Amino acid sequence: MNSLLKTSLQLTSCLWAAAVSLQAGVITIDFGAGTHVFSTWPGSAANASSTVGVALPSPLLVDVGELQLTAAGGSLVCAASTTNLALCANSGAYGLGVTGGAQDPRVDETEVITLTLTVPTYTVKLVSFTVGGFNGTEQGQYRINGGTQNVFSAPTATITLGTPTAFTTVAWGVPTGNGGNYALSSITLDISAPEPGTFAVAGLALTALALSVRRRRV
Repeated sequence: MNSLLKTSLQLTSCLWAAAVSLQAGVITIDFGAGTHVFSTWPGSAANASSTVGVALPSPLLVDVGELQLTAAGGSLVCAASTTNLALCANSGAYGLGVTGGAQDPRVDETEVITLTLTVPTYTVKLVSFTVGGFNGTEQGQYRINGGTQNVFSAPTATITLGTPTAFTTVAWGVPTGNGGNYALSSITLDISAPEPGTFAVAGLALTALALSVRRRRV
């Protein structure tokens, strides 16, 4: 088997495998356990610290890397575990926050966490999200694709959209003048990856080309 044919067949096999693995469906990205986080995760342990954060890669890539999280107003962190300050907390008021504001390591009025879809062949819908450390008269807000400000109020912990909504960006913050703060604990998404046929056609075309070249050489 010539090298071009061999390489083409190997690539076709890889494309088929990728097509199957990328059919993600509904997933929940958990920022306590690090579930569905693609970037390096510090690890996790019990009980959240209300004052200490663990630095995270920026951008923080999730699912298979087609989505990324960034922070404005400071650096992206996870709430540290009280049992090991080098690890993210997986219980209590755990989740993502931003250092640099009045309420480290949480999201407060001066800070924003943004989830961005960077691969346009994917369709990603926001289903719901969960926040922690949220009480009293505190409020939070989120915007989809830079649109309307959607406000949520304590003691709500899980915000579920009436209809899952496709997005390029979702940004979480706090309404001006409220003084609320919270950690973004988890995000549930409905993800549609490129169809397997897209990869299969490309792979078959490469194989056909390799066979054609081989015949001309014989």
